[in-house]
Amino acid sequence: MFFCDRRPMEFSPECRAMAFASSLQCLQRGEPKGISVEPTLPSAVKMSTKGFGTPRQLFKYTGELSPGVVSPERSVPSHVMRPSYADDGIPKEKQPQKPWQIEIKSEEDIEAMRISGRLAREVLDIAGRTAEAGASTDDIDAVVHDET
Repeated sequence: MFFCDRRPMEFSPECRAMAFASSLQCLQRGEPKGISVEPTLPSAVKMSTKGFGTPRQLFKYTGELSPGVVSPERSVPSHVMRPSYADDGIPKEKQPQKPWQIEIKSEEDIEAMRISGRLAREVLDIAGRTAEAGASTDDIDAVVHDET
């Protein structure tokens, strides 16, 4: 397995799409070298492009802390629009070609951003009130999900 030694913003689209084998892609194109790491994953563990996680069976934890159980994914109503990156984490909208190119928003876009910012602030306030001693992240997630 190879890991790309480029910064995340410099990853080629191919490298971003293949998180674990990213440097292999760069090396095949003669770009900067990555570091080589021997694969330690059992063949039964399937690599996925959706989300990241550490399979629990691969590590022996010696202290009191260990990963918790991952809760089931919460469903989103069908009338809620999904962003283009919802399935694989890669945005499909046209991105600026150069990092110094500035996107100029229309008045309609700016107003929509203001509204979404206000809504986000309200939800963050609710999440903040939920976060107290004894509350799990699942508790906070449930409140935020129900509020949105």
